[in-house]
Amino acid sequence: MIIRAGENISPVEIEQLIRELDWVREVKVVGVPAPVVQEEIAACIVPMPGRSVDKEGLRRHLAHRLAAYKMPVYIFAFDEFPLNGCGKIHLKELKEIVCQRAQKEGKAL
Repeated sequence: MIIRAGENISPVEIEQLIRELDWVREVKVVGVPAPVVQEEIAACIVPMPGRSVDKEGLRRHLAHRLAAYKMPVYIFAFDEFPLNGCGKIHLKELKEIVCQRAQKEGKAL
């Protein structure tokens, strides 16, 4: 659960909408610590082989399907996600990477 400005946001809802796009192989939505609103939403995407992440296309796709406060502030492309020993996404490590990238953009804590 992501808490943004007092609203509880389900990452699964956003992930399902992003998976509708034909260029998305994998997606994980996480919260990034942020001043004032507690967390901002980050969409982490592994595109299909030979494709790239279309940030503007993604925003257009989500604009009519998602409330504005649920819109990802960050959209990050990955070649692959960090995995744990069981082959599942290592969420803590992914969040650390996302926080570092968000700080480079100058928007996160």
